[in-house]
Amino acid sequence: MARLHLEAFLRVAFLPYVARYKARISYLPLPEGRLRNKIMEKMRMRVEERREEIGKEEEESEDFEEMIKGIEIPPLDQPVPSNWQTIEEEFCFVHIAALSHIGSDLPYIPSAKLDNPVLFLTFVQWQKISHRLHMAKILLSIDTSAHLNDPAFEIIPILACRVNPEKDAGGWLALDGEAVINDGKNSSMSFQVGPGKYKNATIIGRQRR
Repeated sequence: MARLHLEAFLRVAFLPYVARYKARISYLPLPEGRLRNKIMEKMRMRVEERREEIGKEEEESEDFEEMIKGIEIPPLDQPVPSNWQTIEEEFCFVHIAALSHIGSDLPYIPSAKLDNPVLFLTFVQWQKISHRLHMAKILLSIDTSAHLNDPAFEIIPILACRVNPEKDAGGWLALDGEAVINDGKNSSMSFQVGPGKYKNATIIGRQRR
């Protein structure tokens, strides 16, 4: 654990020379409606607020089933459909969350639930970071979920997503905290995820660039 903390400290200290990645992110947003509005209201709910909501919610599995019906996710070498949206920027990091926690004591998106197919596209754009300590503050505040209050930390509820790093953008693709590619080369990898029935995110394709 000490090694991980030291590595994180060094990466923050060397900003902006590390962790600056140019990429294109395409995603399928949630359709407009009551369900989307409800998710938007709760997605920045901190962990203590989320605990108070447990047991008060109505089951909405049928609504979610209807939401994902007919979703088409093309192969990585094909363009995304016209109903997807695209962002092209320089990012500090991009994380697609399907679970509420990214560690036993790290409530990343406390409102995320296992029993629905909604994914949360989260990222920090370089242009919204004011200084190195700002990035450190975001990371250090995850354990209390205070990072959700930082305007630089962006959250978009989605049903599917594709990430295309610029060629030789560097960085790492990790699945559940484990590196998917680790060959020591300055390469990048495109990938996309889609919903699984009552499960978390599923990688449905990846392609080295």
